[in-house]
Amino acid sequence: MLVKPELLTAAAALAAIIIYFLTTRRENQRWRRDALLEAMVGFLDGSFSRYSERAFNASLAAGADPAISEKMETYRGRAADGTRRQNSSLTRIRLLAPAPIIHEAEKVIEEDQRIQQWFDDPSQGDSTWSALNGPRQPQRLELINAYRKKFGLGDTRHLG
Repeated sequence: MLVKPELLTAAAALAAIIIYFLTTRRENQRWRRDALLEAMVGFLDGSFSRYSERAFNASLAAGADPAISEKMETYRGRAADGTRRQNSSLTRIRLLAPAPIIHEAEKVIEEDQRIQQWFDDPSQGDSTWSALNGPRQPQRLELINAYRKKFGLGDTRHLG
């Protein structure tokens, strides 16, 4: 039985269309994953650039030493820059990520803002860095795990 050339041409055209759509979809998924990874790195970098234990200790000693008070201005500038980078990245995360990742990113922001509030008014709460910062690191790991789960990369719970 002979196959008509028109059928072979149609089958080849159909195969080409299917391959094109599968390739385009795969490329789109890769672009989305890479763009989201870039946004996540920027977001976490911004979070880590905000206040640290060193800034906490300087803040406790700032009233006694003018040089430390000047250093606090440097810490405040770094924190403000980290906040800007974090917010910019959060916008990209909201555009690209599924709801679980967005939710975890917003929880990290809440923790960072809670710590920011302490630096705005140290008299309002925790007097140790571990008490103040304690909830933030696990929340960062939850965000990382949500991303890794979305892209089938396993989780980091063992890093603790």
